[in-house]
Amino acid sequence: MSGLDLNLVRAFVAIYETQSVTKAAERLAVSQPTLSHSLAKLRNVYSDQLFTRGAAGLSSTSLADQLYERFSRALEDPKEFDSSRSSRMFRLAMSDMGTLSFTHAILQRFQGVAPNIEIDVQKIDDRVIEDLSVGRLDVVIGNLPALAAVSRSQPLFREHYVCLLSSAHPSIGSHISVEDFSACRQIVLSTPTPTPGNRRIDEALSDLGLSRRIVARVPHFSGLAQLLVQSDLLVVVPSRAARIYLQQGGLKVVDLPISLSDFEVRVSGTREMKPAHPTSGCSRRLPDRSGRVDSTTPSIRVETGLGVHQTIEVDTYAQRTPRRRHSVELKTQVLAQCDEPGVSIAAVAQLHGLNANLVHKWRRGRRQAKAAVTPAQARDDMAGTFVALQLPTQSTGLSVAQDIRIELRRGATSISLSWPCTAASACAVWLRELLR
Repeated sequence: MSGLDLNLVRAFVAIYETQSVTKAAERLAVSQPTLSHSLAKLRNVYSDQLFTRGAAGLSSTSLADQLYERFSRALEDPKEFDSSRSSRMFRLAMSDMGTLSFTHAILQRFQGVAPNIEIDVQKIDDRVIEDLSVGRLDVVIGNLPALAAVSRSQPLFREHYVCLLSSAHPSIGSHISVEDFSACRQIVLSTPTPTPGNRRIDEALSDLGLSRRIVARVPHFSGLAQLLVQSDLLVVVPSRAARIYLQQGGLKVVDLPISLSDFEVRVSGTREMKPAHPTSGCSRRLPDRSGRVDSTTPSIRVETGLGVHQTIEVDTYAQRTPRRRHSVELKTQVLAQCDEPGVSIAAVAQLHGLNANLVHKWRRGRRQAKAAVTPAQARDDMAGTFVALQLPTQSTGLSVAQDIRIELRRGATSISLSWPCTAASACAVWLRELLR
């Protein structure tokens, strides 16, 4: 890979994994003509077509299969990634509260160790699982149990909800009852489906025969502080986000009157999460809640810039999840679905909760296994089983058979042959070659 533009490597891997120039361009956030130009350069460099068009999309040549092995490993190898020189753009998806809590911290950290890296922060929507599986997203941060089940993820921290309201609220002091919480005018985030937090709160109130008094649904919380100050409104937010809002003044935090267990905020990605490279400058040790430092757990600590007491401690590299073992039946089913015309490999992988790269690896392994079959093995596979036939005993009055009859059976398939007795020696030679 020496001397080859890294952007060409990324373009090749994207085309190989999506089997489409259009989908690869969408993954890399570039125009289709730009990616077609990159593919033309690669074909010129390697003097090979690399990809040919078929009914199910682009098919890779044998050289392309070999290059993918090298290029995909190179992109995953931390030694190939120099954060201090990289100008790569990473696409992150976070909730409204996650954007508020993490964006400043990430940018501040990158300023020191990765000054040329760009981040594209997007809002989490209903397509987040698909976007992550096909590479339109690099990382997703949030409380998304469904995503954690189908992606590679690590816990960041545990969190809980609190009530945020005006410090001069006319009826609520330092505590709030369940009845007052239910009757208080509230603002919630407008989403296509209820967020896990809102769903849990509504279910807990429903068990008590109560419901919330929601007066407004807003698309985002960017102007939340201005809505709450000098009003009787209340909003439920994660405690870390509430502490950031408190810095603006005029607000206070009250414990949620409903008993809810803490929830887990996780970082999810499509690739294996590994500790930072020792020379990258990103590795730090993180104290636990008791203040002790676990010297065996590498982690990242980023500061919000809001003061000593507003540090966000992020343990992104918890103990690695054990490698999953997949049954032969599952592999067979997945490969059969991938062979259907017009089927997206990424979509099949997502359906079964698999990484698309793993499915590509299974397909390459199957092709290599087929190519390794020798002519002798193929002849053995095709050879039938010789079945002896009971011939009638010669006796006076019976004519001698004029033909040699042979019947070959394999499973439900049966083949019958007739051979002239005058050519018995030729029949013997043919049988010997067939059954060798």
